[in-house]
Amino acid sequence: MIRKSTIPILAIVTLVLIATVGLNKVKAVDNTSSLSIVDKLSEKFNLNESDVQTVFDDVHQERLQEMNTLREQKLTEAVEAGTITETQKQALLNKWQELEQEREQKRQEMQTWFEDQGIDETKLAPYLGFGHHGGFHQGMM
Repeated sequence: MIRKSTIPILAIVTLVLIATVGLNKVKAVDNTSSLSIVDKLSEKFNLNESDVQTVFDDVHQERLQEMNTLREQKLTEAVEAGTITETQKQALLNKWQELEQEREQKRQEMQTWFEDQGIDETKLAPYLGFGHHGGFHQGMM
């Protein structure tokens, strides 16, 4: 039963990935707009940009928390199934948290470097393929 449901799920995931890659390549060719979605929504609906950014940041944090909760639940199931020990589960959670902090530190380093170089990464991003989320730090998890 698991195998029967896995094949269609894998097929859907593959199609989504192919479509995403295709759309990103098309977007890379079309560099007519460097506005992020926050900019576009703020402009279109006459909203304060910082308010829109706050909503996006809140949603991002909610999704991150949901992902972490789900990850912990799945690891708890692995402990209950005897696949890993509670100590191993905690080690995995600690390592993921450590990697997440390292990514955030690297993102901040890059942001500072751009500022030191006088580069507006939101304007440069479409040329480098990073513009689909409004810069290097706006990606969804």
